[in-house]
Amino acid sequence: MSFVTDEMRDFVKTISRGMLATVDEDGYPHVTVKNGRLRKDGVLELWGVFGEMTINNVKNNPNVCVTFADFEKAWGYRYKGKAKVNTSGDRFDKVKGNLESFGWVLKELITIDVENITLVSQEPSEVNKRVF
Repeated sequence: MSFVTDEMRDFVKTISRGMLATVDEDGYPHVTVKNGRLRKDGVLELWGVFGEMTINNVKNNPNVCVTFADFEKAWGYRYKGKAKVNTSGDRFDKVKGNLESFGWVLKELITIDVENITLVSQEPSEVNKRVF
């Protein structure tokens, strides 16, 4: 059974854009915004439609952090795990086809095997609370 709940999936779908943090080869952080979705199997998918730095960083160091947050409510989820860059395959083709209907060109599909999830919150009882 997957750790993913319908609430988590719906939240990521509603927010739509997550902030992806990577680290470059010199150890400097890089943060970018990526659209994506959380699959039922616990894999987070982010769509690479621009940005070479993120892709290079993931190839050099797969450890990433992605935050999906509702800034008005100051609440969300922080996902950490290992990322992989995909440029072919059945899943890549399916996502690419879906995005083309919106006029987007998928260059890379970034998949993240989620290893842990913490809450992003200003509530004292929820600050960095581990969900998975």
